[in-house]
Amino acid sequence: GNVVDEKGSFLLGLDFIGLDRKTKYDKRTTRDVVLKWGFVNAVGDGQTIGDSYKFWRSSGFELGLAFKTRLLKDSNYFRLSYGLSYQISMYSPGKDKYFVNDNGKTMVQQFPYELKNSFLRTENLVVPVHLEFGSSKKKEYKDYFRYDTTTSFKVGLGGYVGLNTGAVQRLQYEVDGKRVVDKNRADYNLNKFVYGLDGYIGFGAVSFFARYELNPIFENSTYKEHAVSFGVRLDL
Repeated sequence: GNVVDEKGSFLLGLDFIGLDRKTKYDKRTTRDVVLKWGFVNAVGDGQTIGDSYKFWRSSGFELGLAFKTRLLKDSNYFRLSYGLSYQISMYSPGKDKYFVNDNGKTMVQQFPYELKNSFLRTENLVVPVHLEFGSSKKKEYKDYFRYDTTTSFKVGLGGYVGLNTGAVQRLQYEVDGKRVVDKNRADYNLNKFVYGLDGYIGFGAVSFFARYELNPIFENSTYKEHAVSFGVRLDL
């Protein structure tokens, strides 16, 4: 709205009035928005990080909602963290190479043109569960108390289960001086059911995480590779 007084002052915007709710004395469950960014690669069948996919150009992102529940009555040292997350992983093969589904088998082949950019993007919807532990400060107020972990170290150990929701391959190249971008959403034999191990260590809202996928990336491919990723995690 727009409110004007006798002096010409005005208020432009919205006025929100919250519900008059009684503050809960002991709040055992809190929630955070989780953001992750890092590098993605693969290991397995004699392959190590960087053998199949370009290290600096293969990356991943995760956005999720996490709930944390205090496990002990009079201590916040142990917390159970659980929620729902959306993961994106981008695998960039070697120079001028791309992914092909050849009679039900996924493999990397040489592309007929020089590729400016090439990656396979996979998307997962997962349920992560972690046992988080670390010190915290108890802050007492007039009619309630809270535990504060914004200035404390923490460690989280656990894993995740979920489903692969799709894959898109993006190829960028030039033909007769013209820029061409192909986006192909196809069946690359990705495992539909995904699960793995995940852990993090950090201070306050910032952590470093590492993840290892127990299922092979592809159901049928040249190598039985398992995805690995590591990077930075933010709990907001």
